[in-house]
Amino acid sequence: MFKHFFAWVIREVNIEPISDNFQRWITYILPLYRAGDFVIGCNLGYLFLTKREKTFGKIQGTIAESISVFFVIITNYIYSNKIGIGGEQWIRYNLLFLPITIAIVYLFALKSGIITKVLTNKLSVYVGNRSGYAFLIHLMVISYMDVFVWHFAHTSLSPIIKTLIVLLSTLLLTEVYIRVINILKLRCKIWHHSLNI
Repeated sequence: MFKHFFAWVIREVNIEPISDNFQRWITYILPLYRAGDFVIGCNLGYLFLTKREKTFGKIQGTIAESISVFFVIITNYIYSNKIGIGGEQWIRYNLLFLPITIAIVYLFALKSGIITKVLTNKLSVYVGNRSGYAFLIHLMVISYMDVFVWHFAHTSLSPIIKTLIVLLSTLLLTEVYIRVINILKLRCKIWHHSLNI
């Protein structure tokens, strides 16, 4: 039964070991490519820890944050209207977002402007702490939702309904995942403690 189910999922989702689009495979699957992001993050963290006493004032920080947000909008416009999705542009648009992402991470880590003060409320922090898990889960939710909706309803959903379903399902599954991980960590800690007694 499970064998037939997985065969059906693979057929419907069109899973392949390596995507036909080699650039996409490099930027989204190959760990070596993401090592560059990791090195940049380490250097940014070092810069933040060693230079944060030379921070902006409230007005300067707000201006810097506003400029970075403006450039995010410009970058998204370039990505959506000038580059397009897929094709041979995967590496190019990954690099397109890199400079502005570095600026935003550093400026928002300083928390010197009004924008970061607003974004660091309890709800934003709660969502932010779960965003890494949600990032890992959301693509599977989208893929399986498309397969099951098409298979059982033989129709497609409107973008708004699809977005709401994906958002709510991702948040729910993220919360379940975090709770399961916390339970497993606790049990491992108890088991490890019992071995030391």
